[in-house]
Amino acid sequence: MSYMSTSTINQALTMSKLNQLAPSIFSSEAKQTLTSKYNFIPTVQVVKEMEKEGWLPVKAIESRTNKEENQGFQKHMVRFRNFNEQVQNELMVGDTFVELVLTNSHNGLSSFVFNCGLFRLACSNGMVVSESSFDTARIRHNSYEATQVIDICGETVKKAPMITGTVEKMKSIELSPMEQLIFANAAKPLRFDKPNEIDTERILSAKRQADKGDDLWKVYNRTQENLLKGNVRYDRHDAQGRYTGRGHTQEVKAIDKNVKLNQALWTLAEEMAKLKTGNSTIAAR
Repeated sequence: MSYMSTSTINQALTMSKLNQLAPSIFSSEAKQTLTSKYNFIPTVQVVKEMEKEGWLPVKAIESRTNKEENQGFQKHMVRFRNFNEQVQNELMVGDTFVELVLTNSHNGLSSFVFNCGLFRLACSNGMVVSESSFDTARIRHNSYEATQVIDICGETVKKAPMITGTVEKMKSIELSPMEQLIFANAAKPLRFDKPNEIDTERILSAKRQADKGDDLWKVYNRTQENLLKGNVRYDRHDAQGRYTGRGHTQEVKAIDKNVKLNQALWTLAEEMAKLKTGNSTIAAR
């Protein structure tokens, strides 16, 4: 299965643009194979509830399906940023914003799932925080109430200082060249079946001046971007170890894989921070 991709933008999406990027958000019914017991709640209804709380959509993506019967019901993801001036300062650290990441489908295979995300303007990176720092919230369709969405929005604002504090801590931690290699080497198996084929130095390479530096935050950002966005060159070898040519890694577009890899990389960064500071409570709730 392939996936539709969009570029992240730095302003709220209109409903028209949201519909263009991920039409399944606006589905008016559930997949026909579901029974009448399924409580259909269109994702756009949740979007509107979040807008009331100041959280507006800034990016949307949906799975692409070649089967007509699945069209309009597939998994989709929406990233939200809070544009309420009264709380924005609590949701920012430097050029990085705290976001809410919502995934859902209308095929009966997914609840509404909310994760905490981070978006960095300098490189347009969309990150997802692990559950060790922010509990994933799930709302089942059959028990959906608008108040649950309101509560999740409120809890995100309350917990944002803890997330931004972790970012600040990472910025203060310097990694030696060897420690950077250790971090990237630990990250490669999270993404690749044959991690040894990928040159670790390329995973650590900076694509822009703003990403250069030895602090954990920048090392984590470079690693995250190179693993998620792909286009990292590598040498291919056959089963006998013979060189067969050059290749380049692909972008991670699958929604579930993207979220899980992001969360695993965040956990890895947290663990490196703990090792460097001797503080086992850096990400504690």
